Amino acid sequence: MRKYFLLSAAALMISGIAQASEGTFNASVSIKEATQLECDRDLNFGTLVVVNKDLENFTSGILIVDEYNDVTLSVTSGTATHQGTAHNATCLLSSGYETFNINNVILDYDSQAWSGIDMILTPVIDSANDELAITGKLQFSDIAAGDYTTTVNVFILEE
Repeated sequence: MRKYFLLSAAALMISGIAQASEGTFNASVSIKEATQLECDRDLNFGTLVVVNKDLENFTSGILIVDEYNDVTLSVTSGTATHQGTAHNATCLLSSGYETFNINNVILDYDSQAWSGIDMILTPVIDSANDELAITGKLQFSDIAAGDYTTTVNVFILEE
């Protein structure tokens, strides 16, 4: 009798352990082709000059190069100035890209490649020259003196 009691108790424990729920979902992907553009001029922010005594206390600022190659420097604290020539990057638009959607431009780069500097790039169509201009904005804080370079790949999605 005790044997049957233990078997029935074990059967009740096994049947009451857990109830599992079942779930499903769909996974999907869309694949599009893109063409890499040939670029004939690099983006150059020029030279940011920070007064030596302010470098350690230099908290933050913004440096912008727009589509007209104009430079805007805004510093929240410390003393800094801009020197040298600055210009946006340009990429040649081959035949067939005269009327493309700017939202189809992909800029592949590491926006935080430089310690203390965030880089934000924006594509702008220069239809007068059949070019794609790439403008830039640097947001910086706690920067160190030095030369900074990174690679940017430019693609256009095929429609």
